[in-house]
Amino acid sequence: MLFFEVMTQDEALDIAYNWKYEGELSFYNMTSDEEDLNNFLDENARGQNTFSVRTSREKEIIAYFYYYLVDNNTAEIVLAINPLYLNKGYGREIILYVEEALGERKGVAKISVAVAAFNNKCKDFYECLGFKKVGEFNNQTNGGVFTFLKMEKNLATVNSSFS
Repeated sequence: MLFFEVMTQDEALDIAYNWKYEGELSFYNMTSDEEDLNNFLDENARGQNTFSVRTSREKEIIAYFYYYLVDNNTAEIVLAINPLYLNKGYGREIILYVEEALGERKGVAKISVAVAAFNNKCKDFYECLGFKKVGEFNNQTNGGVFTFLKMEKNLATVNSSFS
């Protein structure tokens, strides 16, 4: 069972300074980009749409999740898994829960994500969950300009399969 709670400032500080990815994933360390770090640590910028995720099995935060509504039908999401819990199936469980929750509670019909183009494992993860690449864009972050893939999933096809 998953538990989502609005992220506290102490949790944000812990994530920002203690979650350390290795290798090419170090790109995602919060301290890699000062602007991203400052936005993440700003309680007002995080608002009520950034959640700490726990399970009944784990005492630590296993992930954090953020969403914002692009329009009445679309939500863009960000999911980060605690480095200690990568490759344990939590990402899939969280995304499936989020799809259902955003679809039912917010009326969202489509979810989008941005994935660093070099991160094939993340791209494959979202493709396995039914997301499709719909475009690319360049983003200045971490001291350079990086290509990101925009991926989307239409929830109407997900929800209709349960009818």
